[in-house]
Amino acid sequence: MGKSYHYTLCGLPDVYLVNGYKIETSPYGGETISIENIKGLHEAIGVDIISQPGRLRPEQIKFLRKEMGLSQHLLATLIEVSEVTYRKWESASDRNQIKGPADKLLRAIYARYIGQDEKLKSLLDTAIELDHKIIKSGAKEQFQQALRTFEETDAGWMPQAADC
Repeated sequence: MGKSYHYTLCGLPDVYLVNGYKIETSPYGGETISIENIKGLHEAIGVDIISQPGRLRPEQIKFLRKEMGLSQHLLATLIEVSEVTYRKWESASDRNQIKGPADKLLRAIYARYIGQDEKLKSLLDTAIELDHKIIKSGAKEQFQQALRTFEETDAGWMPQAADC
């Protein structure tokens, strides 16, 4: 076999393909690449990532999130951290590395996601659909605000009833 192909389109700097791809010259003079079973390739990359020791790197965190089809907001909500904290994990700063428990939880979520866990896939699909509706409607801020609205009653402070 010839030389390996440096596959950077996945967003990771260290992925090389030995086979399973074709490089052809386009009629316009550039090169095009076609990869066989790209879904299987990305799953293999994800499994390799979650199997490695040490903390996940920012580009690995982003890869896993994108493979599951989750927004930063939704994944942050699922692992119970702020969206700002989550975004820092996807940035390149060593100071803002993902912490141990969140790292383990993200690995476990991905492992269950690819492991044909239909209940988890259904839950994530529902969460993704709701997240997309909230973002599309522009109601993200109103949704978050509604979750933090309280009112004082004769019985003391209570969460305000949502408008139906």
